[in-house]
This record gives sequence, structure tokens and C-alpha cells, in this order.
Amino acid sequence: MKRTITIAALLLMAMAACKKPHKPTNPPPGYITIDSANKMVSSYLASVNFPATDTAVRCFLYSAKELRYLLDSLPQSASIESIEIKMAHNLSYINTGHAGQFAGYSQEAITLLMVGVNAAGNYVYANSKVMNHGRPCPTNCPNGSAAAPLFVQ
Repeated sequence: MKRTITIAALLLMAMAACKKPHKPTNPPPGYITIDSANKMVSSYLASVNFPATDTAVRCFLYSAKELRYLLDSLPQSASIESIEIKMAHNLSYINTGHAGQFAGYSQEAITLLMVGVNAAGNYVYANSKVMNHGRPCPTNCPNGSAAAPLFVQ
């Protein structure tokens, strides 16, 4: 009887452990070292003459809540295998008479649009919508270490 109870308890513990989501200890392939990332960012910053010119977009910030909605909350979220990010002009830039006009890397003109893509290469929309609430930096830069032009630890 003791043995049966022990086996049952071990089985229950194993089942409970299987239900807990596994959090990976290492990031999946596709991540790079901070040194490599800083080399890449430094090259881009030099190409836009930063810091002498501080008007070119350095990054876009997106709400983690909006990303989680796209990746975890939609009925079809499980089918998303990648995210497509498109360069676009802001509607405010277009609506002030600048449709189709080159704007360089101006934070007043450009944005990034994001949408999920499934294994068949088809878009996975969030209720027929595409994600667009990217906040360009400069202008909307974060505080703390994330405000730095390079990655710091």
C-alpha cells in the first residue's frame, strides 16, 4: 500500500511539473552578443552622423502588451511563426501633403508596421488590423539605460 501511495504521489508530482510552462535558460538561435549588436548599431549611428545630427530614428519602442496580444491572445496566435516588419510613412506625414516623398530617417515621417506570418507565409492579422504604435526615438526615447545609443549592461 505504501508503495502504491508513493508511486501515485510521484506520478502526481511529475504531472504537475509537466503542466508548468518551461522557461528556457538560453535564448533561441537568432540572438547575438551585446558586443556584436553594439558594432552593428555603431555602424548605423555613424552612417547618420550621430551625435552631431540627432534627428534620424535610432529605434522604435513597442508596447509589450500589444506584442503579447499579437503573439499570445489571438485565436490564431499559435500559427504565427515570424513577424514581418515593414517601413512606412506615418499617416500624419502623408496627410500633410508628403505622400510618396523621401523623408530619410526622420522621426516625424517614418514608422514600422508589424504583422504575424504563419508557416504558409500568410499574414495573421489582429482582427483585420496591423500593429503600428511604434514610438520613434529620438523624441520618444525611454529613460534609464535604454536611453543610451548603445546597449549597456
